[in-house]
Amino acid sequence: PRKVSLSDLLFSRKLPPPFHFQRQPTPISTDFKFFNGGCGGAADLTLLPSQVCLLCWDMEEPGQLKRAVIDATAGSISGAISRTVTSPLDVIKIRFQVQLEPTTTLALLSKNVYGTSKYTGMIQASKDIFREEGLSGFWRGNVPALLMVMPYTAIQFMVLHKVKTFASGSSKSEDHIHLSPYLSFMSGALAGCAATVGSYPFDLIRTILASQGEPKIYPNMRSAFVDIMKTRGFRGLYAGLSPTLVEIIPYAGLQFGTYDTFKRWAMHIQNLTIQ
Repeated sequence: PRKVSLSDLLFSRKLPPPFHFQRQPTPISTDFKFFNGGCGGAADLTLLPSQVCLLCWDMEEPGQLKRAVIDATAGSISGAISRTVTSPLDVIKIRFQVQLEPTTTLALLSKNVYGTSKYTGMIQASKDIFREEGLSGFWRGNVPALLMVMPYTAIQFMVLHKVKTFASGSSKSEDHIHLSPYLSFMSGALAGCAATVGSYPFDLIRTILASQGEPKIYPNMRSAFVDIMKTRGFRGLYAGLSPTLVEIIPYAGLQFGTYDTFKRWAMHIQNLTIQ
């Protein structure tokens, strides 16, 4: 088998021939055989002699790009709204995560060991943030959060659609739902990884800004970005990327894999009910 790079699978308009994929006899399942290509993001595709069709991106329908743009735009807007609404809870969560002192009442009994805790509960933390930083304190880091969630959602939906189109041989969403569970998992995992890499610097800056109380170390997003570039360079913008990817692979894979599975079950039950 010939090797195709991962970038070719996701972004190339046409793959070099003769790459083929096997369609199962039933319309319920469209499957590929993948082999481990080792490091470097390479994947091997088996060339199957029967029931094959040419695999190239020219088979995309004219409305596919429009549909992908609509999905990406809708996802970005909904992601921005949900991020803004839940920002206060996110700020409180981050404050608890970066606090070294205990946050539970039971652990406070050992305050002679840990020291006095600034935040001990959600209500108490909310009061302190409001008193010290005002209402705007609950939306600290929201601008980089929006800059993160909008490209994240857009990249995720576009890559997911590309991968599912590649795997199913069709750009129609009704064909994507019939992918096997492990292909749905792989599609979601790849989309999640691509979106994470593309938006990670904004996520890092958002976490830094949301974690700082008073007095502020960084007054705005620009100062945080400049300081990171000066002290740690470009790689500093991706600090913690590896554990984030380890987390996002099962998260995004299970998210889209279970979604497709339950949707397929629901459609099957609905068809049985109609019959």
